[in-house]
Amino acid sequence: MNDYKKTRWLNYSLDLAKPENLEQLSEFLKHSWKSSYIDLFPDSIPDKLFHKDTVRKWIVSQNIYVEIIRNCDEMIVACIIAFQNLNLVHIRKLYVHPDFQHQEFGTKLVNSLFIKFDTDKLFSLKLFANNIKAYTFYCSMGFKEVDRIDKDFFQQKVTFIIMQKNQSSPIHQN
Repeated sequence: MNDYKKTRWLNYSLDLAKPENLEQLSEFLKHSWKSSYIDLFPDSIPDKLFHKDTVRKWIVSQNIYVEIIRNCDEMIVACIIAFQNLNLVHIRKLYVHPDFQHQEFGTKLVNSLFIKFDTDKLFSLKLFANNIKAYTFYCSMGFKEVDRIDKDFFQQKVTFIIMQKNQSSPIHQN
């Protein structure tokens, strides 16, 4: 991973998450999940997925990359969580607060991930097949669908789309 530099623009900052962001990040992730999947899954799922212990492990892990965008009030408005395994970087989560969507924050986070990792990496992600908005976004970032799989997810049968992108593909410009 390249050296990290905090980035600021207008009234927002892009920074690696730190342990002091734990409480706010956990709540942000729960809120973002609920607003995205309120009609599909029970309310209890985000509490399990984004429990503080889990988020803490992500923040302090050497192999997991957690980057956040905060506004001038220090409110988290977007975050990306990814892990690296040899030549693969897997995007685990990308959330943008509903009030801050369509302002290029998702694009900035994905591009920052591309920049931080070596050029010989393969980027991958898994998303719900019914999440057309996310699918369209990742296609616009150069990801290609490579597979669909059916899995149990909290006692529900769900179809996931697997997408990949070679780092050699051009970075999407804002």
